Amino acid sequence: MRSLTNEKHILSGQEKEEVKDAFDKYKSDEQSDEQSDEPRENIWIECHSHFCNLKRQDKKLLKQDEFRFSCLLLANYLAVWGMQRNSFLMENDYHIFENVVKVILKDDYNLLWNTSYDSLNDKKEDFFKKLIAIRDDINNTFKQYLNRDKNISQTLITKILLGTISCCPAYDTNFCKGIPQGKDFYSDNSVRKLIDLVCDNDIFHKLAEESHLPIMKVVDMVYFKIGENKK
Repeated sequence: MRSLTNEKHILSGQEKEEVKDAFDKYKSDEQSDEQSDEPRENIWIECHSHFCNLKRQDKKLLKQDEFRFSCLLLANYLAVWGMQRNSFLMENDYHIFENVVKVILKDDYNLLWNTSYDSLNDKKEDFFKKLIAIRDDINNTFKQYLNRDKNISQTLITKILLGTISCCPAYDTNFCKGIPQGKDFYSDNSVRKLIDLVCDNDIFHKLAEESHLPIMKVVDMVYFKIGENKK
């Protein structure tokens, strides 16, 4: 399969072991976190599962209470994952997410949902185009709501996408420290490198199958943990 960047991004044997070890460590830490009052991974599962179920429904039949609950759930997920600290989100209620949820549910982005390793490889270029399109769509939606020109942080946009569609990892500090290439979600070439990395290395597919998780969630877990362990 042709790479989007015309380069192969094959991990070495040692790097694959590092990926596997990081995934196992993340899962181990997750089990410890389950003893807390509000385990973060459980919040991600609840949010992602809800939006997957929502996507299967006829949008014309979506009740206002269900739409409101979706906005509130997304807001809670982001709060638990630290996205309200020093953020404009603190100054707004759940209504700020109404148009964002509408973007997420657009039929234009159907390709991004339930992406398997095989489908990602088969439609790599189309996936790339849809991913940067929804990135810009969400960014512009926030900018219009807030009446500002400055881009929304890549961390917020990718946390939203991870918690709903799970079509990309969350570009937070630890993830960007950990991943070997593709650290800027606002760079189209960087997004290409991310997709190539996932498609060129079936270790992510194997871990996703074993854990029954979306492949981009696995990528997020792995490089978050690798970055966390870096000085």
